[in-house]
Amino acid sequence: MKLLSKEMFASEIRQYVHHDNYDAIEIAQYAFLCYSDYIITDEKLKEVVYEIMMMDADSCMEMDRIELVNYIENMLCIKI
Repeated sequence: MKLLSKEMFASEIRQYVHHDNYDAIEIAQYAFLCYSDYIITDEKLKEVVYEIMMMDADSCMEMDRIELVNYIENMLCIKI
């Protein structure tokens, strides 16, 4: 298993949020893939990945594009 870094995660998320057809469910599925296929040692990153992953399970947790970017930037101190 590979290690997931904040930079790797942010780079992929950036592609999703800047795409014209923003799809929160697709982003949640990417987060699930990260959660299951990568080792996540950074606790903040693990929390962010888990919260995004839960958007697929619970529609009331779904975030729009701006909410998602703000959440990730605030939690990980990284620019999307």
